[in-house]
Amino acid sequence: MQHFQLKWLLFWWAMACFWFASWLTPATRELWDALDAAIFYSLNGSLASGKTWQGFWAIANWRPFDIIAATLILLIGFSWIYSLNRQDRLQALSGLTLLLVIILITRFSAALVLYLTDYQRYSPSISLTPSYRLSELITWIDAKDYHKDCFPGDHGYVVITCIIFFFIQAGRRWGMISLVLFSPFILPRLVSGAHWATDIIIGSGTMALISLPLLFATPLYHWGQTLASKIAILLFRPLLSLMRLN
Repeated sequence: MQHFQLKWLLFWWAMACFWFASWLTPATRELWDALDAAIFYSLNGSLASGKTWQGFWAIANWRPFDIIAATLILLIGFSWIYSLNRQDRLQALSGLTLLLVIILITRFSAALVLYLTDYQRYSPSISLTPSYRLSELITWIDAKDYHKDCFPGDHGYVVITCIIFFFIQAGRRWGMISLVLFSPFILPRLVSGAHWATDIIIGSGTMALISLPLLFATPLYHWGQTLASKIAILLFRPLLSLMRLN
């Protein structure tokens, strides 16, 4: 997109405000809280199934396990890039790089806002009872099962943003592949109780509704691609040729 689409930009930002307001308004907040509790008790309650099930989710909530999610996203990204014509690959790589930059900027901005407003939200695992704590059930691994600042959901934001990106930029086929492969990585923190469902539905969803229109309803994505491509060609021409990206 090389031109501003102000109508769509304002529309999606209005949707973000409406979505977030539905969580702040007392009448609808009761519904969200009820959904949070229902999902927590259902998913976290499944940990009563036994040690094998508990061990599986403990590993999934082990911080180094996040490397698998990141690696999978990169593998899908590069698979898409290499499915393109050679002359389009560098632009696609630049777009994927810009997406990662936007994710980092948005997450930092959200963290800054929460810090300045002194907002804290404790995980359901330490807010609701009864709860199954993976850190107590499985002691041979350091499983993440609580957070004192669990809103919004970082993992959820990355997953949602990447899925939407692939649908928009790579097409339906790659979008469906990313939907099937990336979505399960949202579940571990929900099962352990480290995050509420609304940390993802509201928190991650709102951030996606704000950040993605900046890419696709403004010239930012086009400008970023062009700039990143020029810098990459200037600094890494031999490497790009070796990787068949230029």
